[in-house]
Amino acid sequence: MKGGYQIIDLRKLSLELSNSTGNITDVDILNQLRNLREYIEKGHDFTKPLNKALKCVIIRMRDGKNNEKLEACQWANIETSNNSLTYEIKAKGLMIEVVFEEKTDDDGNKYYDIKTAKYLYNHNEIVEGNLTVSGDLTIGGASTFEDTAQFEEDVAMSKDLAVAGDATFQGAINGETNPSVKKIYCHPIAIVYSNSDSDGVYARLTMLVFNNTNTAFTKSSFAQWLKDLYDLNSNAKVLTSGALTKDTVTLIASYIRWTGNAFDLVGINASTGQNGTFSGISLDSLISANSIFEDGVNAIN
Repeated sequence: MKGGYQIIDLRKLSLELSNSTGNITDVDILNQLRNLREYIEKGHDFTKPLNKALKCVIIRMRDGKNNEKLEACQWANIETSNNSLTYEIKAKGLMIEVVFEEKTDDDGNKYYDIKTAKYLYNHNEIVEGNLTVSGDLTIGGASTFEDTAQFEEDVAMSKDLAVAGDATFQGAINGETNPSVKKIYCHPIAIVYSNSDSDGVYARLTMLVFNNTNTAFTKSSFAQWLKDLYDLNSNAKVLTSGALTKDTVTLIASYIRWTGNAFDLVGINASTGQNGTFSGISLDSLISANSIFEDGVNAIN
């Protein structure tokens, strides 16, 4: 003991940042770790004082990434578990786990020896409870929040952010208030209709529909979607490409608008070049058995 605290000298251990644990094999370091066993009573009731008070621990270390030139000292705390057969030394960026086993010597005396000694050296921050930050927070490495994280000011991250649970944003993102982060799907709709012998109408129309479902439209669900759209906004229009011929007049499509029981096709008269409208086109006829209806749904984000 020196000055009321225990020094654990790890300078023989080449520490480099890693997400994997390493084994401690240096005899001198193992002896230091073994000596800490004297201050940990097996199965101790921690509501009562220790007979041998565990002193504060200081870690001396070198960073192997900097050619061992960076030397530092930092305070560490010790936690015990497994009926005091396992203890962990935790310092900022460093965790050492020592597992003891109880042995018997040739004279029948019990003693403790180290079964395994491992270390983990990284700068990942793990927050298991709630975290409230009232000022700016800059995260340069990986951070794991297993519970609620509340930030009252700006958060700047230079690395990736992975959210395993739900994320709720009460403010604006890129200036947008209450932004949507839902998956967006594009539905390229194609309708091909040819029944000119009975009603003098044939058409080839395409349109793009964007929503948050990857379920492809069917003839009936697309018809219902148009009707629902009209119920939300009677002035709603759906941009449409292609052409429709009715009674030998061909209209190059611009958009369709639902009228409640049929739809109008608005566009350009192919013969005159003037604006034109086909009114009262029956949607049921365009999505009947005589038509081909396709939806090539795909994700765009």
